[in-house]
Amino acid sequence: MENDAAVKMSDKPITPRSILDDLIKRLKEKFVYIGQRGSQPMYLDLETTTSALTKQHLMHFLIGIGASWDDAKDILKYCGRYLRPVAEKQLYRPGQKQVVSFGGLFFLNLWQQPKVEPDTSICAAPFIEHLTMTLGSAEKANYLIDALALRFQRNTNTEKPHIAFYLYGEAQGQGKSLFARTIRQVFGDSAVRIVPSADKLKSMSAVDMWTRTWLVTEETEVKRGSELYDTIKSYTGMDRTESDRKNTHFDTYEIPAQLIMLSNNVPSFIEANDRRFFVSQWDTGLRGDQKKAYFDGYINWLDNGGFEAIAGLLKARAITNDMYREAMTTKEKLQAQNLASDECIEALKDLLADMPKNVLFLPNDFDDVWEEHSIKGNQKKHKLAAAGLKKHTGRVQIAKERVSGLWMFSDVELVTEKGQAPKIELGVGELEDAVRVYSLEDL
Repeated sequence: MENDAAVKMSDKPITPRSILDDLIKRLKEKFVYIGQRGSQPMYLDLETTTSALTKQHLMHFLIGIGASWDDAKDILKYCGRYLRPVAEKQLYRPGQKQVVSFGGLFFLNLWQQPKVEPDTSICAAPFIEHLTMTLGSAEKANYLIDALALRFQRNTNTEKPHIAFYLYGEAQGQGKSLFARTIRQVFGDSAVRIVPSADKLKSMSAVDMWTRTWLVTEETEVKRGSELYDTIKSYTGMDRTESDRKNTHFDTYEIPAQLIMLSNNVPSFIEANDRRFFVSQWDTGLRGDQKKAYFDGYINWLDNGGFEAIAGLLKARAITNDMYREAMTTKEKLQAQNLASDECIEALKDLLADMPKNVLFLPNDFDDVWEEHSIKGNQKKHKLAAAGLKKHTGRVQIAKERVSGLWMFSDVELVTEKGQAPKIELGVGELEDAVRVYSLEDL
């Protein structure tokens, strides 16, 4: 009788408890509390990741899913303050929900479910054959696939193998960037960070790039003993670090990412007793129309079930390599270690040390060095790159002669304009005429 009287007095219909519970459940699943702006509580929508939402946004959400105005108002009055409060800092927890609990607090999860679903019924042979061809051996391909499979199966933010990968090849269009996009598709956008150059790892917020499963750098160039090399070596060997990342206080951050470096150059930074780096050349050996036909077919396979097949392979694979031991030693790594302590390279560096930055070179300018150190053929370009030079791929008009195959210092840029003499850009807006000498003694 008392309930009937209350309804008549208020003229407000009583909403069944089951409906109210469902509305509250959906509200809590969709929104979290992120702080105050003055006296106004602010919320974030987990579905769209839209932040700075007010109670009015939540009111209209509730009304949109069937609540009356009065019910929506009452729900927010009594439940709005109990929405999960998330900390400003975000965590990376593969395989877990959008909001994770850690140490009694709630955090937003950087990881999101990948769109690709593993399918073990699709044959992944094209992927295995592709890696075998590009890396040059089944042994190296199996090692890389085991590394991918371990991170796919363990799906954890801790205890990463302390191994980084350096994949290089001078020939263009051999699929290094395609490989980066492939693992991003398979692991998911949130699990793989791809940056255009390794120099990005020197920024104040570089720690953010390591809070994933994989970190891929394109156009990689690392010098031995450089700040970048020290960063790569340290972050590869640690699971967490202290950082004063940009616009935040000094804090401890998890760094679960393993690094994959893609480059056109042989690495010259690998130390003699290195345990961290897996090094391999990346080249299909295909050129011209044959290369185009191959990649057209391979990309078509990827787009029609290939990504799902790779995910299925990684999920079901029996891992045979111990990824927590030192990195597999390859012939390319041994060559890179020799480059890092090469007397010929040191001789080139000494020769170049006092030369003006606007000079262009040809390999035969260094014939005395090649002869002294018995350097032949294809070795020369690797020595020049390791000594701090880079090759210009096009032709350059020097006086009345068009010259190709020229080398220049790696920290400058060549500027060519039709009808004008080539110039070297030493810094922003700082140009000098490019100089081609035919005897180093002239300098």
